[in-house]
Amino acid sequence: MEEAEKTFEESSWLSFTIMTGSVFESLLVDLTNELKLPFGALINKITSHNLFDAVELETLSFVKEARNLVHAGRYDDAYITRDKAMSVRLPLDEFLRKDWVEIKNRYSGRKECDKCESTS
Repeated sequence: MEEAEKTFEESSWLSFTIMTGSVFESLLVDLTNELKLPFGALINKITSHNLFDAVELETLSFVKEARNLVHAGRYDDAYITRDKAMSVRLPLDEFLRKDWVEIKNRYSGRKECDKCESTS
């Protein structure tokens, strides 16, 4: 994450987006425990669980597509602007502040949380 922040501060928008994509992908791999699924398949897998709102899912999809801008055949595609990078930065900050234990419990269908104390 530190490297992503450095690229943002240096206005390296594509580098920031690529690194941010890796952060998002890592969070989804941890959530789903699907080590071999590509980023797009991870997004599809979590979409039906209603864990994230439309803006968050749109950000994930945008980052997935933007990461592919490094390929030679994509040189004519629109580049990442500061505005686009900002539209990724804010949701990233929100994603990192989420209660991932609770999200993982909801994903797996468990209702308990790590903050709940059992009473015996």
